[in-house]
Amino acid sequence: MYLQELVQALHDEGLKVILDMVVNHTGYHTPEYNDYPLKKFADWDFNKNDEGDEQKKWLCGLPDLNCGSPYVADYFIQNILDWIEQTGIDGIRMDTVKHVEDRFWYLFKAHIKARHPGITLIGEVLDYNPAYIGRYQQENDFDSI
Repeated sequence: MYLQELVQALHDEGLKVILDMVVNHTGYHTPEYNDYPLKKFADWDFNKNDEGDEQKKWLCGLPDLNCGSPYVADYFIQNILDWIEQTGIDGIRMDTVKHVEDRFWYLFKAHIKARHPGITLIGEVLDYNPAYIGRYQQENDFDSI
């Protein structure tokens, strides 16, 4: 069954569909930096660690993408818009919000909500301090954290 058909079947039953999206890191077995398929874009890159090594600034062993790069940001925003428009999903749960550059979230929200104001944006912030969580709610204007 295609995802569009699954979403429609769930909608027919009165259920909503939320996709889990990851924008800040790649998988454990990402090819070497120079072989990465989207490296053809000049500024598509990974964040650097303190020694300047792009391949080693990882979160829990996952290569950390530079979402502050306009090329990376545009890729993910267009990707998410495609998922919304092709499948009819109702919401997006964004993984590891606090590990993504703030400017990405401003751009992301502006593009997504401008084209799809009814979409629900949920940010994942693994912290139990309400003030800390509130920062992401207020500054990045997610519908929920």
